Amino acid sequence: EAVEVRRDISRNPLFDVMMAVQNNEDVPLKLNGLQITTGVSEYEIAKFDLDINISKIGEVYEVGTAYCTDLYKAETIQWLNCHYREALRRMSENLDAKLEELSLTGEAEYEKLVNEFNDTAADYQKDKTVVELFEEQVKKTPENVAVVFEDTQLSYAELNAKANQLARRLRKLGVRPDDFVAMLTERSLEMIIGIYGILKADGAYVPMDPSYPEERIRYMLNDCKPKAVLTYHAEIKTELPVIDLADSEVWTGAPRNLPHVNQPNDLAYCIYTSGTTGKPKGVMVEHRGLHNLTVAYTKRYELSAKDTVLQAANYIFDQSVWDIFNTLLIGGRLCLISYDDVRNPEKIAKCCRDNQITAAALTPALIAELDPEEFETLRMLESGGEAARETILKKWVQKNRKVFNTYGPTENTVNSSSYLIKGDEGPRIPIGTPASNISFYIQQGEVLCGIGVPGELCIAGDSLARGYLNQPELTAEKFVACPYEDGKMYRTGDLARWLPDGNIEYLGRIDEQVKIRGYRIEIKEIEKAIIKIESVRDCAVIVRTDANGEKALYAYVVSDEEVSISAIRDTLAQTLPEYMIPAYMTQIEKIPVTRNGKLDKRALPEIEGKSER
Repeated sequence: EAVEVRRDISRNPLFDVMMAVQNNEDVPLKLNGLQITTGVSEYEIAKFDLDINISKIGEVYEVGTAYCTDLYKAETIQWLNCHYREALRRMSENLDAKLEELSLTGEAEYEKLVNEFNDTAADYQKDKTVVELFEEQVKKTPENVAVVFEDTQLSYAELNAKANQLARRLRKLGVRPDDFVAMLTERSLEMIIGIYGILKADGAYVPMDPSYPEERIRYMLNDCKPKAVLTYHAEIKTELPVIDLADSEVWTGAPRNLPHVNQPNDLAYCIYTSGTTGKPKGVMVEHRGLHNLTVAYTKRYELSAKDTVLQAANYIFDQSVWDIFNTLLIGGRLCLISYDDVRNPEKIAKCCRDNQITAAALTPALIAELDPEEFETLRMLESGGEAARETILKKWVQKNRKVFNTYGPTENTVNSSSYLIKGDEGPRIPIGTPASNISFYIQQGEVLCGIGVPGELCIAGDSLARGYLNQPELTAEKFVACPYEDGKMYRTGDLARWLPDGNIEYLGRIDEQVKIRGYRIEIKEIEKAIIKIESVRDCAVIVRTDANGEKALYAYVVSDEEVSISAIRDTLAQTLPEYMIPAYMTQIEKIPVTRNGKLDKRALPEIEGKSER
């Protein structure tokens, strides 16, 4: 009762793991000259999840382990024993060391973790920017269709010419390397032109959703201080120079390429993600990271100029970066689908049929709504943005179709690893192996974790972002010196572990960041927005699975007076994007806490809700 353990009659009531040291007095046994030796027997039944017995045989200690085969594989137990032996060795060498300072990995395992599993080196032209790569592709395939949106399309030559015209206008406004240009556009051909036009002007693009609250847009503009704002079917109140991409006057300049100024370590884009401070934070990504992304996944996914790629992700999220650049730097065709249609499974299927889509990257929640039989031309499907749903993804592994489960934070340029699903995996599909020129390290504090040991996933390599815009302290906290190779590594806050075959298994978050339908959300940002409301005294926001089997945000507010949930929603809509407003919300008398003062999530009531729109 004191430790508040939830009772379960299928488990032992007090403990699941037992370790016993058999230190009985050693009595010599003689049987008329017979020689006595100790034998090892295998258990048929496991009394506990894990049962470890240590006994002394002569001058040697032997360790025997019995385990539940429903929970552990033999190789897991072997690694556990190796790590225990290594811990004993290191403790005996340094009796004054703290346990948290001890590494459990021996020399052979260290070599495997640091070098063998991270043998990802791949050659590419590191001195080139994305602009140079795109212009080289334009020369190869000028007449190929580059972008399609509904009934309109652009060839590579047309896209390049329009991007050059826009770039000249931006350079006249003073855009230079590492300068930002904000974008506030609806999905369109102009959106793609705007992205490439900004890059050709030597700037970095900052995508913003026209549906964002005005206060959020104003904060982002004040934070990144762009030289200009590009709009398309969107309005904005600002004193900054605004270029309306719907204005025909924009497309009147010289269409030829501009002199190259950018270097690979200059910024390509800045994407804002949810922040724990209550405000979004900008992640700055350089050309070199973007270039390495295309190197890694063009080969891994076998992409070529014959492919037509669906562009489904909103351009404010970095998944769109994968679509836009992996496709247009190899001569493929990029097919945009409208924001309205991407919410309708039937219209997604129709778009893929009409345009003969061969490759697509979607979130697991969206994939769950689609029927694999309706996507006959699709040869490659990528699932990313949140934890995979193994039963659903396995249905897509058919007809020579390749299905990948991917992982990657915005801070490491979209995708950091991927796993080709075979269809015979267990309930947890791995996130795969590191991509080209990327290294993974798993640590507990500052100690490297061995195979099977959970810890924080850290990422190093060529795709690492520069850091967070205007947040040097947070950048210094998350982007730290890498002890295993030159340069820095990013502490992701994700919990993971190495599998014996070199794949990584994702285990969740260390902090309160969550992913819902592919959206990256910091719980604290929502809670701080709710607390600012005058009538609210306290609040708690959690993630639960609703009646539809989907993850959703649940908010509980405490107030000295009866509050209007609708009014709270309306207030939140002034500062938070729609996907961060809790789907379920209710008022309670007080926030329940455990005996040690922490939020007791289990004591929070269920909330019944109905769809309002």
